[in-house]
Amino acid sequence: MGKIYNFDTLAAWLNGTSLAGHINEIELPELEFDMREHESLALRGTSEFATRMNALECTITWADYTPEMARAAANPFTAIDLQLRANFAEYSAGSKTGDVLQVISLRGRVKNNQLGTYSPGEMERETVLAVDYVKEVWNGQTMLEFSVDPPVMRAGPGSVDLFAVLRSNLGL
Repeated sequence: MGKIYNFDTLAAWLNGTSLAGHINEIELPELEFDMREHESLALRGTSEFATRMNALECTITWADYTPEMARAAANPFTAIDLQLRANFAEYSAGSKTGDVLQVISLRGRVKNNQLGTYSPGEMERETVLAVDYVKEVWNGQTMLEFSVDPPVMRAGPGSVDLFAVLRSNLGL
């Protein structure tokens, strides 16, 4: 029987400072490739091949707002590091068999610093990051790593950098 992983909780860190209790929701980047069509006379259909990664964004909905985030959001020219540490309960045959750590690391700049909406007893505020680097690690194994500059792409544990030859060809 297969294992089931049930999301439990998450802690976020901004430039090494804990944001525990400060985030209501975080929408992580959607990794979507631009696709280039290829067709020829001999083919009976059209193929699509990945070319570039579309722009990555991360949206944070705040439970409250911190001076650390205000300071980081004030300068759109300086990259910030955001680390998310999630705990997943692992179940097998209906019994909990352990806990699994997922770590997602992002690097980017503040793209949209919404000052928010304030009403009696309530505050709504979102921040959008333009993300240049993302890495997903499960229990110490890298599953995905992508960087815009320098171009880096790793997929799956123990994988090689899919852009290593590209960088070499371009002299990077």
